[in-house]
Amino acid sequence: MKKTFKTIAASVSAAILLVSCNPYDDSALSGRVDDLEGRVTEIEKTLEDLQTNVDGLSTIVKALEQENRIKDIRPLEDGTGYVIEFTELGQMVIKNGEKPSIGVALGQDGLYYWTVDGEPMLDGEQPIPATIAPEFKVEGGQFWFRVNGGQWSPVAGSDSGVGLIKDIKEDEENVTFILSEGGEIVIPKVQAFRLNIDISEAGIFANSSVSIPYTITAGDAETKVAAIAGSGYQASVSGNSTSGIITVTAPETIPAKADVIVWAVNGKGVPSSKILTFEQGQLKLAKDTYTIGAQGGELAIELETNVEFSTFKDPDPANAWLTIVNDLPTKALRKETVKVSAEKYEGGTEPRTATFEIHYGSGEKQTITVTQLHTVIISGGKADFENFTTEPGRQLTLISDETSGGWKLENGYLRLATAVKPNAESKFPALCGSTEKTGKLSSPVLDGGCGNLTIMISNSKLPSFVPNGIGVIVEILQNSAVVKTIELTISADEYQQSVATERSADVNLAGPFQLIIKNICPRGLTGTRATDDDAYISSVAWTGYSE
Repeated sequence: MKKTFKTIAASVSAAILLVSCNPYDDSALSGRVDDLEGRVTEIEKTLEDLQTNVDGLSTIVKALEQENRIKDIRPLEDGTGYVIEFTELGQMVIKNGEKPSIGVALGQDGLYYWTVDGEPMLDGEQPIPATIAPEFKVEGGQFWFRVNGGQWSPVAGSDSGVGLIKDIKEDEENVTFILSEGGEIVIPKVQAFRLNIDISEAGIFANSSVSIPYTITAGDAETKVAAIAGSGYQASVSGNSTSGIITVTAPETIPAKADVIVWAVNGKGVPSSKILTFEQGQLKLAKDTYTIGAQGGELAIELETNVEFSTFKDPDPANAWLTIVNDLPTKALRKETVKVSAEKYEGGTEPRTATFEIHYGSGEKQTITVTQLHTVIISGGKADFENFTTEPGRQLTLISDETSGGWKLENGYLRLATAVKPNAESKFPALCGSTEKTGKLSSPVLDGGCGNLTIMISNSKLPSFVPNGIGVIVEILQNSAVVKTIELTISADEYQQSVATERSADVNLAGPFQLIIKNICPRGLTGTRATDDDAYISSVAWTGYSE
C-alpha cells in the first residue's frame, strides 16, 4: 500500500527534473512537492496507526470473549499509546487518537461488531465480528478494507481517525477500555498474589461440617491463611502457602445466611480475601422415577443442590444391570447431573426395576427408581433446523420460513449456531416475545408417539434485560386437537446470557402427534419491537413412545 504514495512522489520528482534546466524560480513548486510528500507520509502514518488499533481492539474483544487476563500494561516509549500483554493472546499495541469513523458496538446478540459512523461495517451483507480484524489500505484518496483476504470495499465513513479507544483506565484488578463510539470493555488483570476458592456459596446442615479446598497463586514461604466466622459458625484452616482446606462447622440452629471471611496475606503484607456464604443445605431431585427401553443406554438424573453428595447403588445382583457412570462431585455445587447406564434387556417378558440412593448431609438420602421396559422405546427424532431456507444475519426482522422436513416458523428469525454456548448443531430459530406478534414454531405430524420432549432454550440479552426469565408453551396435538399443554421456562435466577438451557417434559403419548411451540411472552411486551423476551430454540428432540 505504501508503493502507491511513493509512485506519486516519484512522478512529481520526475517533473522537476524535466524543467530543472530552465532559469526560473522553482521554490513554489518545491514547496508544493514537499507539502504533497508530507501529506503522503501523514496518510501512511494514519493508515499504519489505524491498522494497529483495529488489530489491537480485535484482540481485546477476543480476550473478553475468551476470558483472558492482562499480564502487563505499559506506555510506549514515545508516549503515543500502550503495549498490552495477555495471558494467552500475547502482546498488542493501542495508539492514541481522536474519534474515528471506524469503531465497534455491542450487537443485539451480545457480541461486538465493527461499525462505520455507528452503522454496521458489512462484508457483503453480513456484519463483521470484532474478533476478526479487517485489513485496510488507501487508494484514490479513499480508505478501503477487506476481510480474510477477500474483495476490497470502500470505507463509507466521514473520516478515518485512529482512535477506536478513547481512554484507558487501570486499577488493581481491571483495565477498562473506553470506546470512542461509546461504551467500555473491562478486562481483569492477572493478580500476582491471589487466594483462590472455587465456590462462594454452600449449603450446610446443623452441627455438621463442610471442607472447602483453597489454592494460592504466587504465594511465598511466609504466606498465612486464616478464616473468621460469625453467627455461631466455627472455621479452621489446615494447609500451607500453596493449598489447603477450610473446615466450617455449623451451629445447632442455622441462620438464613451467614458469611465466613477467608484471608490470605503474603510475606510482604499483600492481602487477598474471599467471602463464603452459608445457608441451610438442600438437595432437590427433578424427579425420582425414570423409564428406559429394553435397548438400554444412559439416563441423566438431574438435581439441584448446595451440598456435597454421594451415590449408593443397591448391591443386590439382580440390580447389576444398572450402573452409575460419572465421577462423584468433590465440592458443593448448585446443579449436578448423575448419569446411570442400563444394560440391554434381552428375553424379558415384563418390566424390571432397580434403585439407587443419593446420600448427603447428616444421613439424609433420596431414592431414585429406574424401570426398564421389556420392549424397545422408539428412538424418536429432532427438528431439522439446518434445513430452514433463510440464512441468519444481524437483522432481526421477523420472517416466516419452513424446513424441508415441515417445521414452520412464524414471527421469528434465524440465529447462527455460534449464538449460544455450547454451539448449536446448526442455525436455529428465535421466537418473538411480543404479544402482538408472538413467535411460533410448528412441527409436521410426527409418527411413533412421544415419550420425553427436550427443548434447548436461551436468549443473548444480559440478565438485567430478562427480569422475568424466558420460556415457551408447548401444545401437543392429535387429530388437530390439543391433548396436552406444557410450559418450559427458565427463571430469572437460572438465566445465563447466551447459554442454551435444557428443558424437558414427560409426554407419554402414543400415536401420531404434532408440536406447537409458542413464546410465553413473560412480560407481555407490546408496541415497539424488542428482543428482551425472545426465546431462542436451538434444539427440539423427542423420544418415541412404548408401552
